[in-house]
Amino acid sequence: MDITNTKTKAYVALGVVCILWGTTWVASKQGVMHMPALQLAGFRQLLAGTTYIIFFMVSGVKWPRGREWYVIGVLSFLNILCSNGLTTWGVQYISAGLGAIIAATFPLWMVIIGMFSSGDKIPSAALKGFLLGFAGICVIFYEHLHDFFNPEFLFGIAVSFTASWTWALGTVFTKREAKDFNPYFSLGLQMFLAGGVLLIVSY
Repeated sequence: MDITNTKTKAYVALGVVCILWGTTWVASKQGVMHMPALQLAGFRQLLAGTTYIIFFMVSGVKWPRGREWYVIGVLSFLNILCSNGLTTWGVQYISAGLGAIIAATFPLWMVIIGMFSSGDKIPSAALKGFLLGFAGICVIFYEHLHDFFNPEFLFGIAVSFTASWTWALGTVFTKREAKDFNPYFSLGLQMFLAGGVLLIVSY
């Protein structure tokens, strides 16, 4: 195995993820200026989920069975319906930069949930990584830090923190429950189901 080539691919993949993930709030902020927030989130998730499902159906991947549907339903509710739906809804009332800062608290919620649900201890490396990453987000969006003290943003801040918390809760649930079936096919089904619900609610 060419370790250098593997590392290069990993760094490129990380860069792509950072760019695409980092522009989510900017794109969402622009999107909600032209259409209802939940409708926007619903169309995005339904389209993405449909694409995933078609791909895996063509690939011959087996459909989930039995309790796997329960897990997919819970994750669809937490990670897509609540987290993505509330994130898109909340960004109507706050700046995109503030939304990104709040979303960066996601690892902290994961640690807290893990501590209370199973008594997991916080690895020092994980704590340092969180602090470094959160500090980086704050530096990038430093001009939006004062938005936390804007009374007009309180509702949007509360909605966005709730979205970050449900995302963390869903991630912890994924780690413990979603181990035995294709995670990407599962994600497609989650997006499809939640996207449909979001569109229904938006109308």
